[in-house]
Amino acid sequence: MRVTYTVSWEEFWEVHKSSAPKANFASFVGMIFIGLATCVFGVILTSLVGPEDRSVSATFIWLSLAVFLAAFWDLKLRPKRHKQQFVANLHDSYSRSYSGEQTFSFDPEKWTHQAQDGKYECAWEKLRYVVEYTNVFGLWTRTYLVMIPKRALGADLSPADTDPDRVPSLGDLRRYAFGPADNAIRCQLGFSDYVLTEVPSLWRRRTFSMIAAHLVGLLFFVLLVDGLRQSPADSSFRSWAVAFLIFFLTITAQFGYFAMQYIVVSALRISWESEFTDRGECVRSPRTNYFGAWETFRKFRETRRCFLLYLDSTHYHLYPKRCFSSDQQAVLRKLLEAKLPNERELP
Repeated sequence: MRVTYTVSWEEFWEVHKSSAPKANFASFVGMIFIGLATCVFGVILTSLVGPEDRSVSATFIWLSLAVFLAAFWDLKLRPKRHKQQFVANLHDSYSRSYSGEQTFSFDPEKWTHQAQDGKYECAWEKLRYVVEYTNVFGLWTRTYLVMIPKRALGADLSPADTDPDRVPSLGDLRRYAFGPADNAIRCQLGFSDYVLTEVPSLWRRRTFSMIAAHLVGLLFFVLLVDGLRQSPADSSFRSWAVAFLIFFLTITAQFGYFAMQYIVVSALRISWESEFTDRGECVRSPRTNYFGAWETFRKFRETRRCFLLYLDSTHYHLYPKRCFSSDQQAVLRKLLEAKLPNERELP
């Protein structure tokens, strides 16, 4: 089965746009929160100290202004500049290697791709990634990328039709690239699953930074309380409430950040189907179909609530245990232990 086509720029961009630099709204909200907390602390501290010390305490107000400016730059200006450079480099790559006529053919054992740079042949078992987008299929090996526009594929026919000269269909490509969908498990990430997994993961990854951030917040609180104690005539219930609010927000900031992330990022709330085979992990959702071979994962971790499949030290696929029966958990655990290193977590 063979098809000849030319990939358009729009189809090429569809495959790569997820890698483009983009604004992190949750990070913006977090920086605004830090700026507001610093500003409030500076205002209260300035009102409590004598005139000779106000120039020092006002430093916190100027610092909060710098944080607000940095948040705006991080949300609007930095991603825009980086995206422009990213698109320019991508246009160059498209013009040099992907804008010409290409041929793609496949059978149940392997697929072959021929373009202006040469010919490449690969067995289905050697694929590292497969992603089905809205208008195009992407196949990745360790060193090679193939894009097949869906418009070039024929109508779905019966799998029994084995005519080698017919135009391959979308169903043919799905069947060989993803494999059969016989034991798919429906999953959905809940609010508590996400927050109570991300917070401990953040502490494991950035222990020193988290301890330092909490110590700074506690230092603000201690200084503010000390100033209120030394100036009882100027203190009020409102000032004490603000002091304890800063303390509360310092302790709960990481929970608020990930709660905001869960609310803002709609992709975290959609349901999907997953299947785990000897080849790897297959995910099907309303937005995309995805396959990742086991060699693309670095390790896995099992927590009380979830299975985490790590792509690198900071990114992972998260599977809530509540979506699996006890037998399905045992089968998945056995498969993961056979395929990936296990970073065990103490109870």
